[in-house]
Amino acid sequence: MKDLIIVHDFDGRPYFKALEKNFRCKFVNSRPIRFLLRDIIKKRRITKDTVDSLLFLLFLPFHKDKIIILGMAPFNFRLFIYGLLCHRNKVLLHSSWHQWMGKTPFSYVEFVNNFLKKIWHFYLRRFDKIIAVTAATKKSILDFSYPLSLNVDVVPHVVDIEPISKSDLDNKWNTNKIEALFVGRLTAEKGIKDIIALSDKMQTSPLKDFHITIAGKGNLVSEVVDASRNIPELYYAGYINSREKLRDLMRQSQFFLLPSKKIKGWEELFGLVIVEAMSQGCVVIASNHIGPEEIIDENIDGILCEENAFVDVTLKTFNQFHLDNEFYREISARALHKSQKYNMKNISQKWLELLNNLES
Repeated sequence: MKDLIIVHDFDGRPYFKALEKNFRCKFVNSRPIRFLLRDIIKKRRITKDTVDSLLFLLFLPFHKDKIIILGMAPFNFRLFIYGLLCHRNKVLLHSSWHQWMGKTPFSYVEFVNNFLKKIWHFYLRRFDKIIAVTAATKKSILDFSYPLSLNVDVVPHVVDIEPISKSDLDNKWNTNKIEALFVGRLTAEKGIKDIIALSDKMQTSPLKDFHITIAGKGNLVSEVVDASRNIPELYYAGYINSREKLRDLMRQSQFFLLPSKKIKGWEELFGLVIVEAMSQGCVVIASNHIGPEEIIDENIDGILCEENAFVDVTLKTFNQFHLDNEFYREISARALHKSQKYNMKNISQKWLELLNNLES
């Protein structure tokens, strides 16, 4: 097994599971001072990850002949430091950010932003590889780097979840009761108010046999709790961090709801939760943001809609389901099939081929 070092703005482990299939991965945080303060203030102890990250930074000029993946958001000023790794190592930039020409996670006053953009433009040609999580990210990087001619590979995040069994898939579609699910942040941009409005409207519609579950946490949790008290068919499951429990909820649900709302600097990106829901045979009903659009083929393996049409489209879908659920059963089967494009076997193979070609 070869050794890799993954330097990430946060904890890179959830995003690089497929790499650990064929490589020994050491995870390093690009902001060790910040995480050291967090350890001291919140945890009252210094974690091994923080120590490893501090040591990596301290000895950064001495790293040589390593394969390093840099998971860093565009225009992060820390590229001044970690860019030095390009001189004596093979460094790959990994990005999921889709708006390199617009607002980015690291933004400062205008003259600083312009300076950092020049630095990043300079370094893009010095990375041995650039890996984008989505085709939209690849396009954005190429637009930003013009007139440079860069080779950008696309490797999606892996969805490491056991797909639904055929018997469970058949069972959940052999009923006229609607089971729908939302999992995520309970915030306005995630469309929580639309799900509450949908639940309220369904109370006065001919559809009586339905159940909508919301799981997550966020600043709208009190609104969700209040709505669940007033709408018997709406259930708040709280925040669930057990992947098995989340999988059980998805396995029991025919529909997965994602009514996201664009705000300045954000829209729904490539969401692992979308593919996870598809792997459990859910029909995803999502706003047509950049992430869902890349994953879902409309009316083939999911349903996409305009933001302001989500409630109406979902009501129409549920009404059609009651009349004949065979159409949605077929979408469900195709969604399950599509989800396997992102499974451990396929994504780990993509990484293996990419890194083997790096050394050839």
